[in-house]
Amino acid sequence: MDNVGRLYSQVAAQADVSPEKAQVAVYLYNLAQQGKSIGDACRMTRMERPDVRNVARDWGFQFTDYAPSLPLPLEWHKVKRGIWELRLPDGTAVADMKSNHGDYVAEWRGGGNAESGSKPEVAARRLSIEIERQSLKLFGVDDVAIGFTGPDGVRERLAPEVAANSQKFAEALAA
Repeated sequence: MDNVGRLYSQVAAQADVSPEKAQVAVYLYNLAQQGKSIGDACRMTRMERPDVRNVARDWGFQFTDYAPSLPLPLEWHKVKRGIWELRLPDGTAVADMKSNHGDYVAEWRGGGNAESGSKPEVAARRLSIEIERQSLKLFGVDDVAIGFTGPDGVRERLAPEVAANSQKFAEALAA
């Protein structure tokens, strides 16, 4: 048992993360190395699929039924003043955002999820996070990348939030 504890602390120190975060990553990594599926890992840890997927993506390992892949790109486009659409690469709009008396409301087409915010990027980010969490159900893919180009012309990735030091995480697990 002491070896396991040292491993968590070693990974935490090398990756510069909390021991708790390292413990989750090491446990999920070990499950993946044992040939478990992401579904098995969810059941064994009582974590939701998007959370397990994010750990695997950030730490650079794969399960039998999930491997980090090239994400499906979605982009928020300004249609006209106060109106935005979230579009698939083929141009199909899947969500809308409209100005509503100073607030912005972003809504999935077909009903369901709706989020609001005082700025378009706030409402877009909130809905994008929810869309990313449900990407398997909505698009049949685990990985999406949702972007937004603001009024200043700067493109920002809204979801998922990607670890800036994924390489460092992977190296810490492999050591």
